Amino acid sequence: MKNKVLSAFLIFFLFVALVTVASAGTETQLTHGERLTSGISFYGNHVFWTESAGNDVHAYDLTTGKRIDIDGHAATGRTHAHGNKVVWAGDMGDAVYIYDVSAGNETVIASERRAPTMIASYRHVPDIYGNYIVYTNSNYSYGQDHKNDGIYLYDLNTGNETKIATVHGYSAIYDKTVVWSQANNSGGYDIYMYDICTHQTSIITTTNSSSYESSGLDIYGNVIVWTESGNVYMYDITAHKITQVTKSGNATDSAIYGKRIVYTLAIFSGIGDIYMYDISTTKKTRITTSTNAFKPSIYGDKIVYADGKNSKYPDVRDIYLYDLKLKAES
Repeated sequence: MKNKVLSAFLIFFLFVALVTVASAGTETQLTHGERLTSGISFYGNHVFWTESAGNDVHAYDLTTGKRIDIDGHAATGRTHAHGNKVVWAGDMGDAVYIYDVSAGNETVIASERRAPTMIASYRHVPDIYGNYIVYTNSNYSYGQDHKNDGIYLYDLNTGNETKIATVHGYSAIYDKTVVWSQANNSGGYDIYMYDICTHQTSIITTTNSSSYESSGLDIYGNVIVWTESGNVYMYDITAHKITQVTKSGNATDSAIYGKRIVYTLAIFSGIGDIYMYDISTTKKTRITTSTNAFKPSIYGDKIVYADGKNSKYPDVRDIYLYDLKLKAES
């Protein structure tokens, strides 16, 4: 028993020794008293999130310092942003919504026709890049067929919707590349890739793991990241190489921008602290120390996340921004 305790201590000590605690950046609290925050995304000067108290979508303008309530349909799941646009699925899953912060208008796309007594199918997990939106359509209604299930690509320029896969999965997009996860015959999940220009589909990795976290799938440039069995993995499309980023078994919510991957090392129910991995240097940096942070998103030198550290109420989870370049005041 003593040897097991000693071994566990040594593993923890080695992990701490290999991780640098962030000290050069500055953390700023953006919201105050935000309840049941989730679904965070970040692009340019705008941070977006959903909250399950009313299933609403909100934004924070980093330029003006103002919190914005996006009027319109309620939301479920995660938001994704690119340019001036943010997308999300409706709280009933029957459509994908897009909001343009520069124009201040909301548009409904891929709306689903309802059956007389039930919803025929659900649109969910949308992602956006430029004029393309990718999302999953799946049928959970009793007595309905699954002929429309699949991964869909929507072109905002033409208004055309194209089915690119006939499976249920969780998708992400960057430039002309779409990736998604799908169940395999071994009880696990595989990662697939689709080229919009060539219409070619290829498999990236095959795994027997039965634990796959959908919120951790992301792509930037030639690198795809995902979370599997509590660990973050990355795949270099050019080098055809898979790298296991974490080995702790409690990682979730991975996201990527440039050469940096952010994720949560959870302590309880997906909440813990935010970490960053630098692909170029393989260096890991601990961003928060509150043990109450989760759902990181990264853009440039800034990381945003939810953190409940400054409230005595467990449902209050405010949005924070960590600037990697700004030095904290002494």
